[in-house]
Amino acid sequence: MIDEQLRSYLQEGNMPHFTLADPAVQSSVKQVWNNPRPFTTESPLYRATVSDIERAYELLNDVTFLDGSRFVPSRMARSAALGKALGLELYVLSDTRRETGSFKERGAIVEVLRAARGGAVHAVTASHGNHGLAVALAAQKMGLRSTIVVPDTTPKVKIARLQSLGAIVVTTGEEPWRGYEEARDWGLRYTFERNHFLNESFGIANSLHYVHGFEDVIPGQGVLGMELYHNILTLPAEMPKRFREATFLFPLGGGGLAAGAVTALRGRFPAARMIGVASDQAPALHHSLITDLRSEVFLNENGLCDSGIGLTIPGAKPFEVLREVLHGSLVVSDAEVGEAMRLIHRHQAEVVEGGAATGIAAILSRRLPELGVDPKKPIVTVFSGGNIDAFRHEAVMSGREAPYPGGILESKAP
Repeated sequence: MIDEQLRSYLQEGNMPHFTLADPAVQSSVKQVWNNPRPFTTESPLYRATVSDIERAYELLNDVTFLDGSRFVPSRMARSAALGKALGLELYVLSDTRRETGSFKERGAIVEVLRAARGGAVHAVTASHGNHGLAVALAAQKMGLRSTIVVPDTTPKVKIARLQSLGAIVVTTGEEPWRGYEEARDWGLRYTFERNHFLNESFGIANSLHYVHGFEDVIPGQGVLGMELYHNILTLPAEMPKRFREATFLFPLGGGGLAAGAVTALRGRFPAARMIGVASDQAPALHHSLITDLRSEVFLNENGLCDSGIGLTIPGAKPFEVLREVLHGSLVVSDAEVGEAMRLIHRHQAEVVEGGAATGIAAILSRRLPELGVDPKKPIVTVFSGGNIDAFRHEAVMSGREAPYPGGILESKAP
């Protein structure tokens, strides 16, 4: 019974599996993906997703937590120094200074609140760290218990932070080549088995709720897109008009952030370009979009983006949504991500993890014009998280990890 629940929930039957070194994967890594599908706002999936995001936006703006606090939206600002170094008009929404240090809070709060209103008292999830931190925080703010299952490659700074939020932390590591998926399977089995026991023994149903890191959180993550939209509307004079043909760059891992944010923005800025950026050390979603088939691609657990967007299997729903709303995607190298992290630190004084630097890495790759990006128009990206181990960040800053062969771009557009 539990195995049947797992199979039904995961929707991973008959999925192709690839190693990172597979020639088909390496071929897709070298390509950009330009979406061949025409976009329509009449799509049932698009309309349903927009409706879910709008409800999530209202919920986050209305809810008051047990400690009396409220959700505070992030601000978008022009990054003059970094933009000058890149030769671009650059805008950034940074989530590195949020309570858990990443964008994940929106999706976790919406889903945990929904579960709590349905009677759940215990939130469970698997995570490399950021999503787990967000679920632990949401549970704490709503008076629920939390159990977070993490791969043993998760940075120590994230594990310590999880524990400080009152979470029970379980570490898995028997299958390092699929760290997140192993943690996810453990968490799902624990949730299903515990719920079955409580229901059979005491008649208590759905006491535990599993919060999937990208399947369940699209509405909440879409709120980030709404925040970008409202930030743009508050710009002075004629500035908002410039964003009608802007480019928006989002990191691609499981796909929850990009699916939500792009859906929120696509109908509001129909002439803008919506681009996803994946790591060449974890290209599963990009490969799936190119082949038009959701696939598992084993990743490099030591890649700079592993703890943020390092996943071997993209989300089922994010994959379907992104096939409709995303204009295109590309992958960036660890060398480009490392140089992007250094540029961000040098010109914006922000510490970001690898996944958060992928938008800047995409600019450094000089491949954005292949996706129809006009470098003379505004470019908007998201610094999605800043939870990186201090020793690793120091290694990147010193150039000891992922040296970038191209040097710094001085006033050069891609």
